Amino acid sequence: TLEQCDDLLLQEMERIKEQNRVLNKTYADDVYKYSSMREQLDARLRDVVRGLECSWLRSWRCLLVGALPFTLQSQVLDAVDVAIINAGLTLSQQQRYKLMLVVSCPSVQLSAHDNMPRKAKPDQLQSYRFQLRAAVGAVLEESVRSSAVQRLCEALQNNDSCFKKARTATRGPLVLLLDKVVTLSFSDSFSDS
Repeated sequence: TLEQCDDLLLQEMERIKEQNRVLNKTYADDVYKYSSMREQLDARLRDVVRGLECSWLRSWRCLLVGALPFTLQSQVLDAVDVAIINAGLTLSQQQRYKLMLVVSCPSVQLSAHDNMPRKAKPDQLQSYRFQLRAAVGAVLEESVRSSAVQRLCEALQNNDSCFKKARTATRGPLVLLLDKVVTLSFSDSFSDS
């Protein structure tokens, strides 16, 4: 369950914090050993952060990467439009914009091997829980098993070369201010502007 996943991630975070304390006390004078162990802890912490993003933010992840330059955003929207047509669907402007955010987001995995090292192990492929299908299902407000979601995912994946530049582009700054706990649905988080 999601709660068990969160518990495991938080337990791993506590283990990393404890091992960091030991590392700082024990190996502060041995630069080589310290650097090696520091890299291992950093990699584990990146995995924890990625897991927390997946379990807590889900579809919201694409909202936290900053804006694309206007010309690149237009190119991605054009590619999204082609995918929508190829999938035989008609979507609102708001849904088009949501899809543009999803496919241009570097944290959303477009295919099984996206963002993976060349020699990825099978268990690494399972570590990315937030898949394109889940995002498209949220945008279309349909089950991830629906034929519309499946067709659109396939059409988007066929155009994934168009999205690679956007996924690695320098983005505008993002300022996130939260002054209270707010619960919003994925569909409430986008505007038509």
